[in-house]
Amino acid sequence: MKKIWKKAICMFLSMCLGFSIIGYGSNVQASDKQKEIRKAAKNIEPEEWNQEEIKAYQFDSEEELVQYMLTGGMKYYNKKFQPANKMVKLVIADEGILFLEGSCESKSNMILYDAQKRKVSHNLDEYIHPVKVKKGDIFYIKFPKNMEEALIQAYVWKSNFSNLKNREEEFQEGKGTPTYHGFNIKRRSFVEINIAPLSSKGGTIYAFIQKKEHGTWTLVGKTNSINQKAKKGKGCFYGLEKGSYRLVLKSSVSQVAKVGYDRTSVKKSVAYKKSKAKNIKFKDIKENIYTTKEKASRWYKVSVKSVKKQKCLELFRAAEDGGFKFTVYQKGKKKALETKSVMGNKDKKIYLPKRKGTYYIKVSKIGKRTNGAYGIYFGNK
Repeated sequence: MKKIWKKAICMFLSMCLGFSIIGYGSNVQASDKQKEIRKAAKNIEPEEWNQEEIKAYQFDSEEELVQYMLTGGMKYYNKKFQPANKMVKLVIADEGILFLEGSCESKSNMILYDAQKRKVSHNLDEYIHPVKVKKGDIFYIKFPKNMEEALIQAYVWKSNFSNLKNREEEFQEGKGTPTYHGFNIKRRSFVEINIAPLSSKGGTIYAFIQKKEHGTWTLVGKTNSINQKAKKGKGCFYGLEKGSYRLVLKSSVSQVAKVGYDRTSVKKSVAYKKSKAKNIKFKDIKENIYTTKEKASRWYKVSVKSVKKQKCLELFRAAEDGGFKFTVYQKGKKKALETKSVMGNKDKKIYLPKRKGTYYIKVSKIGKRTNGAYGIYFGNK
């Protein structure tokens, strides 16, 4: 089966519902005329195929988009498509961000033009940069001369959102000035905000969050700069206490930011005294967060019961500002065995002595503004 048909199979399955033939029962034979009708029906193309003009509609939920694509939104073309210049006219039905995906069984590429027939993309198969569009805008998609089969998916996604929604992605057009996007934290939480630039020529996106305190917005963490070439974006990590917050974005008018927001509440299940240290089981992990206002050190402990293999502690950090210091002590001794500071995104390890015993780990903040998550994994070297 050709690659193009593998991509189109979902569309064909939905079309089959409209082309089923009524049966007459197992004891009734179909007439010759009925057989001719059935044979002819096999050669009739669905009306969604080979359309010379298609429209891109706006969606704001993945569920609606998938349903649309499975019920005719994905457009199919074959060798019978022979309009002037082999071009498909694309009309924008709603304002927002145009997403256009194409796949063509050909040695040449599909090309995208604007309303004035100026080239926008020389290879639609690799066209991944969305375009800001308005209702009534027109584009043209040109197939290569030797085109065998092709698929087109075109849709508009709603942009310029106001508030962040948990585990949902939003799109924000650059304004050249700051845009503000609120979110509330009801419980002490770990928050990840992923920001990706969608235009490789739209410049850098600047992003930071603020908390409202006594009627004033104050900075939490640092300002992040997301380079226009960062296709996967940047994950920004925070440990936040209860309160009202907002994300501030700033980019050029030619840039579009894709923003993902993920919030997870975290209980303050930590020990502030060595005598009450939280136990970490072998091949297990303990993790928690620090908010800006939390300062006291925390204590954990591990037990080495076998020395066949040397044990170690893996230490990691997910924070936008500052870092964490991990200090290991052997039970019964005041002098620290080793101390490691984790400031960047690279994990570090502390190797424990190859002898049985109990070891304590003290976790401390580095810097007053530090907020975010830390973790300790106990396993073999």
